Amino acid sequence: MFLSYVSPRQFLLVLLVCGGFIYYQMMPYYFFRPVETDIAEKLPLSREWSEEIRSSPAQFPLNEARRSFIHRDVFLTPVAGFQVEARVLGKQAYRLGRESRFSPVDLALGWGPMREKKNLADIQIRQSGRFYRWSVREFPIPQRQIEINSANMHIIPAKKEVAQELFWVKSGDLIRLEGYLVNLDALSGWYWRTSITRTDTGAGACEIVLVTHLERFTE
Repeated sequence: MFLSYVSPRQFLLVLLVCGGFIYYQMMPYYFFRPVETDIAEKLPLSREWSEEIRSSPAQFPLNEARRSFIHRDVFLTPVAGFQVEARVLGKQAYRLGRESRFSPVDLALGWGPMREKKNLADIQIRQSGRFYRWSVREFPIPQRQIEINSANMHIIPAKKEVAQELFWVKSGDLIRLEGYLVNLDALSGWYWRTSITRTDTGAGACEIVLVTHLERFTE
């Protein structure tokens, strides 16, 4: 076997390139500044996990009136408690844009019939520009069932552990996610609004989720 000589400078360059690539991959997760809020204590969720969330996400009123809080010069306002158990249809990290300062990752999630592998085999999933898109050659289930049983969700980690767990989440995983749907408002006039229904589509149909708990599990 022929081994070519590698100079110390070349070796250092390879290390720098590999290190830069690893940093770029991990940056949205391990170097992200989470909210680190005590909202889970101030606004406890009003119901326990149930079998129902396998077929549809649970959204419910908060125990107290809305309380906005400031994170990185933006007001975050919880509008509802939120729980979902779903299959990850797609995952996309974002490093550019104002939204990425708060939400480093989007997860396209499927529940009910969109959780079943047999229905997903012929559905192509794509994510870009904070949108989730799907396409099919032949519908395995009715189109409306695809629309109301899947969604793109902008994930805002509420604590470091959530941000780090996001790093390991991959397409095809089953996850349980708990937190709050939130709206964002800046004094400059910039804002970001969450969807509060699972039946909408198109622009504005994504959920913005402040995640206080995230776990992967097996079937």
